[in-house]
Amino acid sequence: MTALITGASGGIGAELARLFAADGFSLVLAARSEEKLASLKAELEAAYSVRVLTFAQNLSESGSRSAFFQKVRLKSSAK
Repeated sequence: MTALITGASGGIGAELARLFAADGFSLVLAARSEEKLASLKAELEAAYSVRVLTFAQNLSESGSRSAFFQKVRLKSSAK
């Protein structure tokens, strides 16, 4: 199973990512900070051996959600 978490670069989003990873979920993480996402990805993959896809994108911007959906589809099909 896969969990999609937005705002994953810190706070509640990062904690949710840790909880889902601990339960063995693959993760799709989105947030504005590419550096924080990369750090969290490395942490989760090392600690829980789960697949983590990250997307540094501001989902509040016009048109960003459609673009995000397309990126997720492309990246997740490239297993």
